[in-house]
Amino acid sequence: MAYFVILHEVTDQAAGQVYQLCLHKGILHHDDGTQDMGFRLMYRDATGKLLSHRGQALFDPAAVLRLFAKAVEAGWLGSSTNVTSLVPEPA
Repeated sequence: MAYFVILHEVTDQAAGQVYQLCLHKGILHHDDGTQDMGFRLMYRDATGKLLSHRGQALFDPAAVLRLFAKAVEAGWLGSSTNVTSLVPEPA
C-alpha cells in the first residue's frame, strides 16, 4: 500500500472551526518502490489525528494561501514572490 511520509507541516485553523487544515511536504512511497516528493492538503481533528476522509473536501482559498505563506516563512517552500502580501488575515 502506498504511503506518505511528512517531512514538514504548517497548519491553519479558522475561528470556530474544529479541524485544522494542514499543508504537508513529504515523500509519497509507491507500491512499486518508487518515490515522489510533493505536497498535500489534509485535515487534522482536535486530537491531532489526520483525517484522510476529509482530504477531498473543499478548501477556503485564503486558508490555502496562508498555509503557503507559512511554509515560505518556515523555509521549506521556495519564495519566488512575496506570498504573505497576498494573504488576508483570518476572520
